[in-house]
Amino acid sequence: MSEKNSVTLGIFDGVHIGHRRLLSKAVELKPAGGKAMALTFEYSAPYYLNPKSYMENSGLGMIYSADRREKIIKNLGIDDVVFMDFDKMRNLTPVEFVQYLVERYNPGEVVVGFNFHFGKDRLGDSELLAELGHRYGFRTTIVPPVNFSGHRVSSSLIRYFIKNGDIGHANEVLKRHYSVEGHVYRDQQLGRTIGFPTANIRRTNTNLLVPAFGVYLAYTPELGYGLLNVGNRPTVSYADNVHFEIYYIDKKFDLYDRDIICYILEYLRCEKKFDSLEDLKAAIRHDEAISKQLIQLWESRDGWWENDFEK
Repeated sequence: MSEKNSVTLGIFDGVHIGHRRLLSKAVELKPAGGKAMALTFEYSAPYYLNPKSYMENSGLGMIYSADRREKIIKNLGIDDVVFMDFDKMRNLTPVEFVQYLVERYNPGEVVVGFNFHFGKDRLGDSELLAELGHRYGFRTTIVPPVNFSGHRVSSSLIRYFIKNGDIGHANEVLKRHYSVEGHVYRDQQLGRTIGFPTANIRRTNTNLLVPAFGVYLAYTPELGYGLLNVGNRPTVSYADNVHFEIYYIDKKFDLYDRDIICYILEYLRCEKKFDSLEDLKAAIRHDEAISKQLIQLWESRDGWWENDFEK
C-alpha cells in the first residue's frame, strides 16, 4: 500500500452538522491518489458493553442504521466507510490502536473530534493521537465542537429532540430530515376498513431509536406525503408493541413486501386513545386537513429536499 489516505474516525450516528465538519475535512485533506475514509462501528460503545441496558434506556438507540449512515456519509464525498470489529479493537492499547490504523489504512491525514477517545478504557484522546501521529507518520486535525442554540451538537442532543417530538430542531441539527424506513407487511388492515389504508412498516433493525409516539407529516419519494403514526395504537390494540404505519394522503398504493422510507417533516400531535372508531376517523380527517395546509407550505420551499433522498 503506497498511497496515503485521509481517515476520519467516529460513530457518526445521525451524521449531524458536527460529524459533517469531520467528514468534509477528511475529503478536503485527501492526498492525491488516496482515498477519504470513515472508520466507525455499527453501534456505539455502550451497546457493545451492555446491550440490554442500552436498549432499556429510553434515550438510547441508534438514530440511523449502519446502512443508512453509510449512504449518507458516501453522499458527502467519502470514498470508503469501514465498520470495524469492536470486539477486536476494544482491548488494544492506544499505541496498538494507532499501529493497527497505520498498518491497515495507511493514513497521511487523520481527522477527529475534540472529544475523540480510543484504545482500551478510552485512555487515548485527540492530543495523544496527534503525538503518536508524529511518530507514525500522519498529521492529525482536531475539529472543535459545533454549537446549536447554546448547546453542543451531539447525537445525544438529537435523540433528546426526537424523543420529545421536536422534529424541527432535530432536522436542523441533522441537516436533513430524520427518516424511518423498513419493510411493508400485512397487518390487521383496519385502516383500509375505516377508509384510511395504511402501510405498516417493520424496521429492519431493532436497535434503533423510537421517536415520540404520535402522528407526523412525512414524505416518501415517488409516493408523496402521508400521515405517519408511531405508537401502540391504543384505540384498536391492547399490545405494547411499537407500530409504524403511514397513510398516504388522497392516494392508494399496493405496497406489501416493498421497502419504503419516510422522511419526517412535522410533528402533528401525540398519540391518543379514542372512545370509538368514529372518533378515531374524525381525528384522522382533522390531521389530514391540517397536513394539506402544511403541504402547501412545504411545496412553496424550493429545494427543501436537497439534503435528503440518498441514492
